[in-house]
Amino acid sequence: MPHNRPLTILLAPLIAYLQSCPLTTNINLDSGLPLTPHSLDTWDRLHAPDRLPQDLRSFLMVSDGMKLTWEVRTKAAKVICVGHSGVNQLTEMKVYCIGDARGYCIWEGGESGRVLMILTSTKECERGIWCVKDEKRRYLAKDFAGYFRSLCFCAGVSGFWLADDDEDVMSAVVRDWVRFYGLKRRSVVTCDEENEGDVDIAFDSGKVLKLTGQMSKKR
Repeated sequence: MPHNRPLTILLAPLIAYLQSCPLTTNINLDSGLPLTPHSLDTWDRLHAPDRLPQDLRSFLMVSDGMKLTWEVRTKAAKVICVGHSGVNQLTEMKVYCIGDARGYCIWEGGESGRVLMILTSTKECERGIWCVKDEKRRYLAKDFAGYFRSLCFCAGVSGFWLADDDEDVMSAVVRDWVRFYGLKRRSVVTCDEENEGDVDIAFDSGKVLKLTGQMSKKR
């Protein structure tokens, strides 16, 4: 994906934080070109009655997808990929079903599961952002903005939604680095809870107070 200056500026505090972390290396932010309102309206017509929510539309009009990756170089000179998260391009948001609900894949997390956006509530699944892994579903956030904030607060750690959950399989190596950098689950947010931030995972280390403060000013 091409370089996108507005997205780079938006995420500058996050990139600066990663650059300040010990042992991090190869920090890359891939972004896309802005989409036009016409292309978004076309998507809505093709997928009616589902419509793109306003927060996602706003993001796509800045950048059609993004990917944040970063690695850790150990003292033994071994390089490990710890950060690998993002947002799919609109054309890559394939349709998958969660029970009787139709979900759109906003991120393919590999072994960590698939992140789906449910736009219409059904008897089996509430509207919101869900992770599906090994046929198990996990509620992540009430909207795209909540997912994106979680991604930023977790510095794009691969499978950040599995942090500190012993019932799910997260790469043992990644989990060690998640703990090293102070990532932990703040609380579990149920799908019917009204939570404006809707961020259930966040860095709990004092090292990132400056980051979260800077990002709050930008929002």
